[in-house]
Amino acid sequence: MCTLTGQTKPVTDSYAIAEYLDAHHPNTPQAFPKGTEALQVVFYRFINEKMAAVLVPCIPGILDKKSSVEYFTRTRTEELGKSLEEARLEGQYLEKVWERIRALFDELESWYAKSKAGFLVGDEPSFGDFTLARYL
Repeated sequence: MCTLTGQTKPVTDSYAIAEYLDAHHPNTPQAFPKGTEALQVVFYRFINEKMAAVLVPCIPGILDKKSSVEYFTRTRTEELGKSLEEARLEGQYLEKVWERIRALFDELESWYAKSKAGFLVGDEPSFGDFTLARYL
């Protein structure tokens, strides 16, 4: 049984897992340092909304296990409300989206430059850093 939900179904939401770990292991480095929770949820949503449109439809092509491809395709189709084939960007539209992503990374670089410590909210990585790293 999962202690996070009280159910037997596995928890795969990284945000919920990080919150659980912070709550149950308070004497370890925190994914959400005190006072950064609101910033981190906004950052998490911002990054995922911008990046998912381009990258999610491409992921099945890099997965090597059939079961992983099936799971990913099924869950993302449910999440997006359309098939990955319908969500895949092509041609000039794809180029324009990549231009926006390059601009996004330039903007993110300027945000990180304001952090004297090199991470989003301090001298140790936090959930926002983990969120960004998954797209690198």
